[in-house]
Amino acid sequence: MALPGISDQALNNKFSEVYQGVLHVNDPSGLEGPYIAARLIMKLGPYVVDHKLGEVFTEAAGFILNPTTVYAPDVSFLRRDRVPYGATMKKFFPGAPDLAIEVLSQSDRFSAIRRKGLDYLDAGTQLVWIITPHDYSATILRAQGLEGRIGEDGMLDGENVVPGFRCALHDLFA
Repeated sequence: MALPGISDQALNNKFSEVYQGVLHVNDPSGLEGPYIAARLIMKLGPYVVDHKLGEVFTEAAGFILNPTTVYAPDVSFLRRDRVPYGATMKKFFPGAPDLAIEVLSQSDRFSAIRRKGLDYLDAGTQLVWIITPHDYSATILRAQGLEGRIGEDGMLDGENVVPGFRCALHDLFA
């Protein structure tokens, strides 16, 4: 992949993303966000595999949303018919994930992560979950433009993207 002025080596940094052609290197966060992302992967991954729905990826997976934007959600899902098995699995995915999950860290601003969620939707993502640990909530963004928010007692629902998947939000917090 060639982005003007950005070397492949810089982009391959695990914590790098490109927004509108500008490289953003994110520092590693504390344990809270990765803990929540890992809990989600432990719940979502087996469900997806058992139901042969596709694949779940960690934050190291890069998605080319458009020629100037490459994002790496904390957790992502691709439907089985979109997974690029074989040699193409070694490259950034040329498109958006079907489900993108972002976990806010202490240094994140909600407005910036919400904008990122809207970028995912604009590129074809069907469902975005933004997990906010400090108040035990999640914001749900949908391709149809419907936005919702759930509290600690709410349920994350895979809707038509990961049919039948449900996870109690409070199960993600220590």
